[in-house]
Amino acid sequence: MNLKIENIDMHKGREVIYAVLSNIFLNMPSDELFANVEAVFSLFELDDNADKMMADSLKAVQDFIKSRNTLKVEEKKQFDDKVLHDYTRLFCLSDSVPVAESIYLSPSHLTMQEETGKVYYIYKSCNFDMKHTSNEPHDHISYELMFMSYLSKGIAQNIEKGDKKQVNSLLHLQKMFLEEHLLKWVEMFSKSVIGFVESVSFYAPACYFMMGFLKYDFEIVNESLS
Repeated sequence: MNLKIENIDMHKGREVIYAVLSNIFLNMPSDELFANVEAVFSLFELDDNADKMMADSLKAVQDFIKSRNTLKVEEKKQFDDKVLHDYTRLFCLSDSVPVAESIYLSPSHLTMQEETGKVYYIYKSCNFDMKHTSNEPHDHISYELMFMSYLSKGIAQNIEKGDKKQVNSLLHLQKMFLEEHLLKWVEMFSKSVIGFVESVSFYAPACYFMMGFLKYDFEIVNESLS
């Protein structure tokens, strides 16, 4: 495995993409969130061979941001209030979309099950702390995405240091975490979101993009290990 400058940039990019995806599902919509989404999603230029779902969802998110940017102050406030309503319906009510891995994968379909403990110990072994004030379980979709961002940052830092052993270790950890956690349930989570009419304008395209990106990123990790 060659530790090249372009690999550093690639993993720094992965860090930012995972962080933005994490924030989409954790934080209420805001000017800062939309600015970050615009900055990251505008960087993508997918070729004709790109996954159609990923390409279509990328364009949908980009069009959503462009539409918001054309609005005047009062129109934008109404627009943002509608997105906030959508976010609340999707993620903040008792009958909203489940956001924890254990609800999808545990036999009991409850929070704080074996899956929660597994990711907690992985986080702890890597000194990962979301430093978030909410009481969300450790296997929350946003925490798992942010953990991938955290590991991507570590990979870039260790490439800069020339520490091949640590780079390889972190890549293997990412491969394991994708295989044993995120890729096992992100499609079920996304389908739950997409099932709500409130997801149509922003959150459904974001989910479609996330599903495509995780599969694509799994290929990147495997190529980096080869």
